[in-house]
Amino acid sequence: MPLGPSGFVSDLEFDGTSLQRGRTLVMQITRGLLGAPTVRGRDTVIPQAAGQTPRSRQADRLPIELAGWILAEDPEEYWELVAELNTLFDGVALPRVLSCTVPSIGAATIDARPLSIEITPMVESHAARVDVLLESSDPYWLLPGS
Repeated sequence: MPLGPSGFVSDLEFDGTSLQRGRTLVMQITRGLLGAPTVRGRDTVIPQAAGQTPRSRQADRLPIELAGWILAEDPEEYWELVAELNTLFDGVALPRVLSCTVPSIGAATIDARPLSIEITPMVESHAARVDVLLESSDPYWLLPGS
């Protein structure tokens, strides 16, 4: 997904909290920015007839995945970031705004609900891999001019 000078979106925020803080916290959208939403509805199978009868389908939800790294200078900073991210991506919270800047397009926003967060620490360091799964039930990004 070639987007922007570093290959990704910039100014990534969730609920007004920056997810790109220099080298300390580096997050990107790895799924859901350019993809199509899942749909609900299905065609009807008619016994003893060839094929299926097409029925209407409705865009239902858009899964969004974020991935990145915590690269803290010391243990205190590391644990502060872990606590902040766990609170920010609490799975029982209501949907909140995910926003970013897409090169050549501009600002993009979508309401998304956190589903899960996984923080995998690196051995003997103040670093961890961070994977976040979100879901939008209004499955289209709001882009400039739309």
